[in-house]
Amino acid sequence: MRTSGVSHFIPRSVTVFALLLASASVSAQTYHTRIPAKTLKVSSVSTGTPSTTPPAPVTPTPTGPATSDGSSKTGACGNGDTSGCATWSGTASRGMTLSNGNLDAAGTGGNHAWANTTVCKSSGKWYVETTRLTQSAPANYYTIGINRAGASNSEGTGSEGYLYNNGAYDAAGNLVSPVSLDAVGTPTGIALDLSSAQRSVSFITNGGIAVIPLATTTTPVCIAVGYTHGAKTRLNAGQSNFSRAVPAGFNRGLW
Repeated sequence: MRTSGVSHFIPRSVTVFALLLASASVSAQTYHTRIPAKTLKVSSVSTGTPSTTPPAPVTPTPTGPATSDGSSKTGACGNGDTSGCATWSGTASRGMTLSNGNLDAAGTGGNHAWANTTVCKSSGKWYVETTRLTQSAPANYYTIGINRAGASNSEGTGSEGYLYNNGAYDAAGNLVSPVSLDAVGTPTGIALDLSSAQRSVSFITNGGIAVIPLATTTTPVCIAVGYTHGAKTRLNAGQSNFSRAVPAGFNRGLW
């Protein structure tokens, strides 16, 4: 515009700068946020998509393997690794009084008193221990051995081999080893191998190891005690720790 003949010109840049200052003044105004009263509840807001996948089940960790590494003396049932370990049978037996949860079998006086275990196997590798707790005359008839399931006694028909006071005998009654029974109170290890091509039982004693080949190839067999007269025999089929180391690869008990 013109005033008194003088032309006044406001540069465009000055006009823009003035507009920017006005805008900044407006944006710099202080805003107050209203705080919810204490009696009010503010709902939380989910910031993600909820998972539809259920948590994975927790698998209990066993306390140890069921088989031995060659040095273990831990019974599998006693250690909680399995259950159902064998006892002496109250039905597959004759002339026996059972006690201590059927782990102790005492002859009632008859020379042919015998008992099988409640568990008989046709495959696998199994380890148990038996201990002659007491002995009555005549002591020379006492045996521990292996019977076929359904056997009617512990020697002769149904027997697959046994350990006697003067050695170890096979199913045919042949002496196969001079290793004999342990003394009263000493646990004897019994390693039953039903997985190898030649099935066998090994009696592990303080005097050595007697290995007896089994005649049967498929029939289930049981641990047995026989000709006990008045002797009492304790079975440990994994219910408690063993006195001897369980051979490598054998189950720590019989179940």
